[in-house]
Amino acid sequence: IQDSAVLADTEENQEHETTSEFEIKDKVHEAVNKLPDKWREAIILSKYNKLKYYEIAEEMNISHKTVEKYISKALQALRLELKDIMVLCLYVMNLFLKK
Repeated sequence: IQDSAVLADTEENQEHETTSEFEIKDKVHEAVNKLPDKWREAIILSKYNKLKYYEIAEEMNISHKTVEKYISKALQALRLELKDIMVLCLYVMNLFLKK
């Protein structure tokens, strides 16, 4: 009986972790989609496509300094938009570190 209770608890925790991870990703995507077009493009190219700033500058046909400005502004906006879920993010990260 104890083994099945532990198994059920483990499955419930895994389901909760997956839901939490999905919720975080969903909120991040929502926040990114709220960004002004140029900021969003720069942050996506940087964080999702892993391009360097000079590559983003070439891709967007803008200066390196403008890329820095767009990404800085985008990160500020994202921090503000996502401040309410930061605690949840830290909790989920802690769960992954324990595994």
